[in-house]
Amino acid sequence: MNISQTALGLQLRNLEMTLGVELLVRHSRGITVTKAGELLYRRGIGILRLVDETKNELAALAGPGREHVVLGLTPSIMRLVGADSMVNFKAELPDLSISLVEQMSFVLRDILMRDEVDLALLYDLAEGTGSLRLPLAEERLLFITANDSSFPSGPVQFKDAIASSLALASDRDHIWRAVHRAAATFPLPVNISFDVQSLDTIKTLVARGLATSIVPYGAFGEDIESGAVQAHTIEAPAIKRTLFLVGSPNRRALRQEAELLGFIDRMVDTLVSRSPHAAIIGRCASDRAP
Repeated sequence: MNISQTALGLQLRNLEMTLGVELLVRHSRGITVTKAGELLYRRGIGILRLVDETKNELAALAGPGREHVVLGLTPSIMRLVGADSMVNFKAELPDLSISLVEQMSFVLRDILMRDEVDLALLYDLAEGTGSLRLPLAEERLLFITANDSSFPSGPVQFKDAIASSLALASDRDHIWRAVHRAAATFPLPVNISFDVQSLDTIKTLVARGLATSIVPYGAFGEDIESGAVQAHTIEAPAIKRTLFLVGSPNRRALRQEAELLGFIDRMVDTLVSRSPHAAIIGRCASDRAP
């Protein structure tokens, strides 16, 4: 937020004094939002949206202007729908221009909070992040091996998958965290042989039989379909991730906001139709808060 902790704390205390209620409970483990704080947050989001809508309606009266949106996508989403999305966007929303940014979910979250992207489709985001946070789809992750691995075709038990020589991204990645959360419930160790940020490197390691991995379908879709690697569903438990649409904290709604959200819904529909292990769980065009 580009605000020091001391200055932010002072602003919050002044706000509490002005309103005459406690908004946050401070304790050794951090802070907890009070009921008054939750009410103020929900009401504040609605007020800010109303202000944005008013500004956009006034701007529309002044005359049409070409608007621009920066949309962040993860590599697996970009591989499945990125190129088609650019073509469809120009056809369906000719009065808007778009820039696509491809980054992993944790990177998108960081640049989103710095207002470097307007909206992002990313995975497993904590509550309270961004001005907009809508769950749209759920996807089951896959265990990927070389074709000549010791794993037979078909489902693989989670305990067997995490005991193999895994290649995963860093502990900031949502898949790394999902795997470790599930392992902690047994508890079982996770055998990570390669800590790799590059998807291409993970693909090479898996194809050569030097590692296995746990990934979404979109990351290895072409390799799976061509038979270059073998994909297994994971059981006991299945490992899933949730796709969210998230807006940057200071983002202003566009004049064509409804049309943009409708386009994103259709893009997610296409994404899910191309991923055999994903399902729609929400809509952004119809789920907007008033």
